[in-house]
Amino acid sequence: MFSTVKCLEVRDGIIALANMPEDYFDDVEPEELTLRITDDFLLLTVKDLNIPILPDMYDYLMNNRNITIYPYSIDKYMEKPLYRVEVTQKSLIEAVTIFNYIKEIKELKESQQPGTENPTN
Repeated sequence: MFSTVKCLEVRDGIIALANMPEDYFDDVEPEELTLRITDDFLLLTVKDLNIPILPDMYDYLMNNRNITIYPYSIDKYMEKPLYRVEVTQKSLIEAVTIFNYIKEIKELKESQQPGTENPTN
């Protein structure tokens, strides 16, 4: 598995920097593109590259849904994009809604744990 090094906010989405071979994304199949929900963030996976989408990125990505992957290397000064994907707004809304729901349920359960004192009492 590969992971991004950093993400950059740009006009129409984000740039994900990753240490990847230039030809790695030449044969991406639709089933190799997934958007999953984790405990702390959404995770976009393209082949074996994981691109974490953190909660502070959600609002921006709702209207700027392009994710462009660039190589991260010190060998070349100028880099070309390796792959670009547009996350559908519907998929993003559904994933963020489920993420927020799960987070609220966990927080509610934690606040109702036996032995947890309520500071307002």
